[in-house]
Amino acid sequence: LLFVLWRPLGFAAQLAWAGAVLWLSMHTPRTFIPSSMRRGNNKTSFRGNFQKDGPKDWDVVVVGSGMAGLTCAAVLAQMGKRVLVLEQHDVAGGGTHTFNLKGYDFDSGLHYVVPLSQYLLQIACGTQNPPVVFDKMGRLGTADATWWYSLAGAGPTTDAHLIDPSMSVFDVIVLEDGATPPLPVAHGEAHMPLLRARFPHQSAQLAAALDATEQACKTFSLFAASKLFPVFVQRLLWRLGLRAAFQKHASQTMRAALQRDITDPRLVSLLCGLWIDTGCPPNLASFMLASAVLRGLPMQGGAYPRGGAEGMARSLIDTIERAGGQVLVSAKVERIEVVNGCAAGVHVRAVPPLTPAAEKQRASAREGATAPPEDAPEAAPLQFIACENIVSSVGYQRTVQIVDQSKETALHQAALPVRQSYGFVMVNIGLNAGSADLRLPCANVWCHPADSVGDIFPPLHAALEAPLPADPPMMITFPSVKDAAFASKHPHKSTCQLLVLADYAHFKKWEAQPCSGRDEEYERVKDHFKTVCLAKLLRVFPQLEPHIDLVDVSSPLTIGHFLNTVEGSAVGLDVTPPRFTDWEMQRRAGLSFEGVSGLWLTGQDGLLCGQPLVQAVGLFTALQMLGFAASVKFIAQNVRRVVWNLMWG
Repeated sequence: LLFVLWRPLGFAAQLAWAGAVLWLSMHTPRTFIPSSMRRGNNKTSFRGNFQKDGPKDWDVVVVGSGMAGLTCAAVLAQMGKRVLVLEQHDVAGGGTHTFNLKGYDFDSGLHYVVPLSQYLLQIACGTQNPPVVFDKMGRLGTADATWWYSLAGAGPTTDAHLIDPSMSVFDVIVLEDGATPPLPVAHGEAHMPLLRARFPHQSAQLAAALDATEQACKTFSLFAASKLFPVFVQRLLWRLGLRAAFQKHASQTMRAALQRDITDPRLVSLLCGLWIDTGCPPNLASFMLASAVLRGLPMQGGAYPRGGAEGMARSLIDTIERAGGQVLVSAKVERIEVVNGCAAGVHVRAVPPLTPAAEKQRASAREGATAPPEDAPEAAPLQFIACENIVSSVGYQRTVQIVDQSKETALHQAALPVRQSYGFVMVNIGLNAGSADLRLPCANVWCHPADSVGDIFPPLHAALEAPLPADPPMMITFPSVKDAAFASKHPHKSTCQLLVLADYAHFKKWEAQPCSGRDEEYERVKDHFKTVCLAKLLRVFPQLEPHIDLVDVSSPLTIGHFLNTVEGSAVGLDVTPPRFTDWEMQRRAGLSFEGVSGLWLTGQDGLLCGQPLVQAVGLFTALQMLGFAASVKFIAQNVRRVVWNLMWG
């Protein structure tokens, strides 16, 4: 897209561009050694403390330490900027940080990615090789190759002779109608011949639907590429036809687009089977995004960072610190100051550490016991950090809440055409046996209640409407198997996580109560989800029951508290059609905050959800801030190494 836009400048400009890229690519910056290699697997190595390390002079202040914020900060640090990252939680990393419960480590947000993530991480860190290895999922490990042929709730697999035994299965979709056999999802879309063979009467319709998803994926690439440009260029591209290019696919929901071509409800349900990845039900999610999950994810294949997700954050933080920057935790930004339409700095309050009594209270709450809430510690004083370049990676709505209100920011006070996304109830399970003993697969299982004709939508609607759903759709995943290094560190332990989409409205009445001291009714709601989700898990993997050592339940309120998201949303602004087709959305949630010079946005609201896309938008924000010449230099310095690594590394 960049090259096409330069075409009017003539051949000489293109030749100069190519020459500059070639010359700059010969000048490789120093290689950083990630902290995972230098300092071991010690979380404290990337925890600064705002109370101890006071404010200094900074070129850029980044609010929030999620993957987008850290990526943006690392790129700016590589280019000589002194960057300060402020994180309100007591550990950095956002959705990539892990937490420990009774000796079991769990993921807070990242459950799998695509292999491309390791190269985006390499670019952001400026290393000669990817600082973290991403292993492809689908390894058989100790599970039999036919483990998914017969799963509780699904129909029997009677077409085993059609299944390619060499395909690497990283997802399995289960329609719990008792008739539809499980559908594997494999690397390189190796499962597609099986899907076609199972629905011969819909071959033409399936071909049309898959062609539409392929066009939608190409459309999404255009949408993503447009984010590289300033808002005024995006507006020009929008008027010149970019909106028309993706309006056809982005303006439809996944369900409507598929049902336009396909009449068999079972086939529609299977094609929507990975919808939980989008954080939005397929009857509401844009067809453009859902197509990226349906086709783009299997084309790349699922992957997981070796050693756990926190290694990604550690590598980026090491890059920032080596360049003279800092990443400070327990530092809550309560206000972004704006003077005469320009960013002037941030007002930060140090978050006091938990007292021993509060730690005990949190542990009691985790175990299901109730305890009287402890008196809140005295608030620390606000401190002001002056800086004319501020990047917010805490989401659009949260940014609007903390930025100074003025005539320049008045447009951001109007309601948006989309709501915040759904949250999740997550059940974290510790197992006192190794993956080999439990025969666990390196794949996710997606369990969808379905009616007698294989339609998932009536049960899905009922589950989302009910505060206490009896049979919700659920994702089953095993972090201990996805992490290729886990077994060597914990040979006699395994972990499992269950994810259920949940509406924040069902939990809103408890939002004012302290996180570690909510009332008994809230605990009963958590117990309900615990019972329902465990029952579904044990139907699919009954061998786990005698080995369950720990069960912990978190809700959208938990997400909101620890990750500081608005209404406990898991993927930021909802991914419904107006998110992509309404110009007001593109204008207000763009990478530069409309009306405030020097204030930038990054994160999933700037593009889309998903760790690779969040990494990309962090990179995009940094490149916009650096300007054209510095961006070309950065790209030339880093892309050559990545290409070399892909081809010969």
